[in-house]
Amino acid sequence: MTHEYDIRQTKHNVSTGVISKITFYILSTEGDYTWKTKKEVLCGGSPSDEGFIPFASASQADIENIIHKYLDKNTLESENSASLATYIAEGPYEVYSNALPPNI
Repeated sequence: MTHEYDIRQTKHNVSTGVISKITFYILSTEGDYTWKTKKEVLCGGSPSDEGFIPFASASQADIENIIHKYLDKNTLESENSASLATYIAEGPYEVYSNALPPNI
C-alpha cells in the first residue's frame, strides 16, 4: 500500500512566514483502489525555532514534515489503510472505462 499527501491549502503569516494551518488529503492506494481523506492540522512556531522553514521556502517534503510533527504519520496512514481495506472488502464494484471500442 502506498500513501501520498495532497497539500491543498496553507494558512500563514505573511510577515513572518510561519505556517499556522495545513489542509491536505491523504491518499492510500492498493492496486486499482484509492481511499482519500481530507485532514487539517493546526500548527505554529516562530522564525527563531531551530529548523524553521518559512512559507516561501517550504517544499512538499517540508510541509509533510510539519504535518507529521503534529499528527502521527503511522496513525494517519494506518487509519486511511483501514478505511481502504473496508472499502475493498465491501466490493465487488463495477468498473467503468472511458475508452472507445477497439474497432472505432
